[in-house]
Amino acid sequence: MPSESQLRCEECRHAVRGYLAERAACAFPMATIRKRVNQLASEDFSEDEIAAALAFLSGEAQVSTATADGTLYFQATSKGVQS
Repeated sequence: MPSESQLRCEECRHAVRGYLAERAACAFPMATIRKRVNQLASEDFSEDEIAAALAFLSGEAQVSTATADGTLYFQATSKGVQS
């Protein structure tokens, strides 16, 4: 049975992927993702939890990254939208 921390990690990944997938035409910085995911999910995911979710989703090719003016942006890929 998964631990409580593992379940929270999965919830965070699901919320981040869902947020980005619904807005697949746009890329967002992590601070915006955290703010909106916490508002929509009625949660308080930390910056570290959001960063870990984004790193996992990037590794699974569900999220792509781009840098502009020194800021890292994240966007759902077609794989991330389909998941």
